[in-house]
Parts: sequence; structure tokens; C-alpha cells
Amino acid sequence: MPVIYPLAQTEEKLKLKAKMATLNYSLPNFAALNNFLINPRKDKSTTQSFIEYYERVNQSLPDIAESYGMLGVLYYYSGQISQARDALLKAHELNPRFFWHVYNLGLLYREENNEAEAVKYFKMAVSLPPQETVKTIYTSRIYRQILGEIQQEKIVSDLKSAYTKAYQMTKSSVTGSDKLLMAY
Repeated sequence: MPVIYPLAQTEEKLKLKAKMATLNYSLPNFAALNNFLINPRKDKSTTQSFIEYYERVNQSLPDIAESYGMLGVLYYYSGQISQARDALLKAHELNPRFFWHVYNLGLLYREENNEAEAVKYFKMAVSLPPQETVKTIYTSRIYRQILGEIQQEKIVSDLKSAYTKAYQMTKSSVTGSDKLLMAY
């Protein structure tokens, strides 16, 4: 093995560590994010600080789907619908087997009265294996930051409920006040 290869690997690891240290320095209060996502219309000022954080994450580490997913949810709740769609589409592109990104796209398109796209994403969502989503939730650094005290039973229960809703929405034009769920 050439000497240059281990040096290049070491340099990349150091760059990654520096990026992570910079991001860790600017960590927001994840308890506040969790509270906001439970009651999303409560505190708009919380949204902006988290949008800024996840934008920094995406600039530094552009291949983390979960970060784009969180950014999409936050953009949505701050009223930035086209940015929400772009972020969720990027999250889906990076991890096409993660239920919440696909489901949230379906909800977004449904809210925009684009029923054909909504049904397309709901059908895609129900076709995904739930264990892939649960695995991503528990192995992702992004989600571990916000999970806190959420019990595994709640995560599984929320996922089952959303699969049921997605399936129902593939069968008819369901209306209601569903908002984007937290993309765990």
C-alpha cells in the first residue's frame, strides 16, 4: 500500500473531525426542537435557529439524508413550502428507503392539492419495509440528537399509524388537517 493513501485517509478523517467540532459548537437545544415538533405552531423563533443549524449540517456534510429531512419539516412549519419540498426530495434521493421522507412528501403534495403526486408518494411509502426506517432512526446521529426520552414503543406506534394513514390515502382522496410528522 502506498504511503500516500494512509496519509490521505488521515487527512480526510481530520477534516471530518474539524467539521463535526464546528457543528457541535453550534448545537441547538434539542429538547426545544422536540417540544416544537410536538406542538409545531407554538414557537416560530425555534424554527429559524434549527433551520440555520441543519443548513450548516448540509453544507458541511451534504450526504446525510436525515438532515435534509429535518430541514424539510422545519421549512414546512416556517411556511417555506418550496424549500420544504426541495429538502424532502433531496432526503428521499439520498435515502429512498426511509418512510418518513416519502410520507411527508405525500402530505406536502396533498396539502398543495396535487393529488396525483400525493398518491404516488403514499403508495411508495407503504411499499417500504418499516424495519429500514426503524434502523435508520436508531443509527442516525441526526435522530439520536432529538430522540431523547422517546420510547421505542412510541416510535413504532407512530410509524404504524402513519403507514395506516398512507395506505388509506392511496385508496381515496382523504381530507383532514394532518401536518407533516417529525421525520424521526
